[in-house]
Amino acid sequence: MSQDSMDGFDPLNKDFFESVFNWTGIGIGVVDLYGSYWKINDAWAQMLGYTNEELLSKSIRDISHPDDTEKSYSSLQAMIRGEIDSYRFEKRFVRKDQTEIYCDLIATPFKNSHGETVGVIGVMIDISDRKMLSQQLLSLKNLYAGSALVHQNLLQEKDLGSLLEEVCRIGVSYGGFVAAMVADLDRTTRQLHIKTTACPDPVIKKMLDVLELSSDPESPAGIGTVGESVRTGRPVFINDFIAHPNTGQWKERAKYANVRSVASFPLKKKGNVIGTLIVLSDKIGYFHSEVLSLLTSMAESISYCIDSLDHRENLLLSSTVFREAIEGVIIADYHGKVLMANRSFHEITGFLPEDILGKDIKVFHSDSHDRNLFRKIFKSVATTGKWEGEVWNRRQSGQIRLHRLSVVGISSKEGMLTHFIGFLSDITAQREEEDRMRRLAFHDPLTGLPNRMLFHDRLDQALRGAKRSDSAVAICYLDLDEFKPVNDRYGHQVGDELLKEVALRLERSIREADTVCRIGGDEFIILFPNILDENEIERLGEQLLQEVSKPFAWGDELLYVTASAGLALYPNDGAELTDLLTQADWAMYQAKKYGRNRLFWKVSPSAPNDSEF
Repeated sequence: MSQDSMDGFDPLNKDFFESVFNWTGIGIGVVDLYGSYWKINDAWAQMLGYTNEELLSKSIRDISHPDDTEKSYSSLQAMIRGEIDSYRFEKRFVRKDQTEIYCDLIATPFKNSHGETVGVIGVMIDISDRKMLSQQLLSLKNLYAGSALVHQNLLQEKDLGSLLEEVCRIGVSYGGFVAAMVADLDRTTRQLHIKTTACPDPVIKKMLDVLELSSDPESPAGIGTVGESVRTGRPVFINDFIAHPNTGQWKERAKYANVRSVASFPLKKKGNVIGTLIVLSDKIGYFHSEVLSLLTSMAESISYCIDSLDHRENLLLSSTVFREAIEGVIIADYHGKVLMANRSFHEITGFLPEDILGKDIKVFHSDSHDRNLFRKIFKSVATTGKWEGEVWNRRQSGQIRLHRLSVVGISSKEGMLTHFIGFLSDITAQREEEDRMRRLAFHDPLTGLPNRMLFHDRLDQALRGAKRSDSAVAICYLDLDEFKPVNDRYGHQVGDELLKEVALRLERSIREADTVCRIGGDEFIILFPNILDENEIERLGEQLLQEVSKPFAWGDELLYVTASAGLALYPNDGAELTDLLTQADWAMYQAKKYGRNRLFWKVSPSAPNDSEF
């Protein structure tokens, strides 16, 4: 974009433009009509791992993820043609180090003084952590479902080879792995031979089937994950396989197959390692503690099954697997009378054998789910052979817990349904952890207030509602004055406590429908939906400043801070989210400029005193 195309563009003034453009933490970039960068701020460059100079020589296409390039460029052209006013979506970029970054991108037209579109302004926030969290939760949920299915096969499958093939297939299907393999150990040569591989890509599967693996620490093939796991008899994982120093022999194949994390879980027979379950993921950092715990339990159950195969013809009656299965297992007859339950089942439900044997399965009914649940389970098992779902069950103590339940039917040779086998796992803690992790993704960890992402969602909803009801919405950008001296003199602990107290005071000062958010450091944003008139927003803004300016007690001392605040009102100061945010931010800087500890609301840039409250 040439400088001439910018002539006459002065949204408010140079100070305003620079303060908005360099808004800390928010990436802002301007591209011309061809998608080439004209101007970017430091935050945009830092998110992508480039210097400003490097990015200015590139275009949108150069750094977009291949799968998102066309969508992004099409939207850009549609906006330039005037077909859409703006667009917002999640977009992937490719950083300089070739890693992916997920961003929440908002783009609006960039016009000159003649109203002509000469480029596009993009505002983006890094949401990679939120996406990773979401993917981890989904992956963990799928793995739990896969684990239940694996244990069903452990109780029903007779042939070890078929069983291991099914375990690997389930791992790939439910865990989303690049591949899952089982390797046998030759105790004489210490070599490991791939026995079965599940991999959706036939070329990669062929490559994996001939991998050279060993448990000999003196051999180049024995210094990796698999060799160490077999030698030590415990799970071993690498969460950044290509960067690890001991994976040189397999690096090129890992790059080709897009393998980023690898884990090995030893399989044992009578306590001795006889092989290993190998899992390959395309995600760096995939094997966190919960995934490792789940896969370790699965490998232990397979080992119990291997032991039992020497002595049992029918895995359904295998006492070892039945007793040691991680899930609770219960067997009932056709009429729903309990015949058997394993130790895990008693631990999960709190019911002792004498409490349930011979009793109706409905003894666990909690009244928290559909009263026709058991009828639905029976119908599903009778027609499809299985049922899976989440149910609320009652422990013996009366406590209600969330369980994942899988039920399979056992039929006679004549095809008549004779028994039910239920596989039960307590997922209450998992669900609570998921809820906690979701809260962390959308709330500030220090104050507990909503964070920037949640604020954007709520502001977007408020604007949609205001447009439908023809009402007003206001936002207040509030920044503490002289917070740094307090932090420097008394330390970060005092600073943190002061920020938490400010958060409480702001929440006490707003209406029930309003939202206070902390967006970083000593900066807060307050959302005021359904504003009736300008006097109301003035009163609310002044009340916030009064609350903040009251002294803070710390030991025997009183600490004083004030705040500068800027207001923006929809629709007077802008019709879109980005317009309001930039206006409120500009107004806050004007409040600081004209003396601090005040509220500023732009009426006219040339008459700042007229716009002060």
